Amino acid sequence: MKWVKLKKYCELSGDTPHAVRHKRSRGVWVDGLHTRLAGDRRLWVNLEAVEKWIESGPNMETCSRKHKEASKHG
Repeated sequence: MKWVKLKKYCELSGDTPHAVRHKRSRGVWVDGLHTRLAGDRRLWVNLEAVEKWIESGPNMETCSRKHKEASKHG
């Protein structure tokens, strides 16, 4: 299944509905790609798109290196 209702996504991922709405409001997740409002105004989440978003993010090694560099510069 590609799309699941918000409640099911939260059960699967451990995210809260607030966290999902925050990602939408900040533009981190794109309506129509990562999320979508159905005709009944319920929010659905695209599991495939979210998985790609997770995989395309920086890995922990990159984050750790950036943190160390930032610490050196003040």
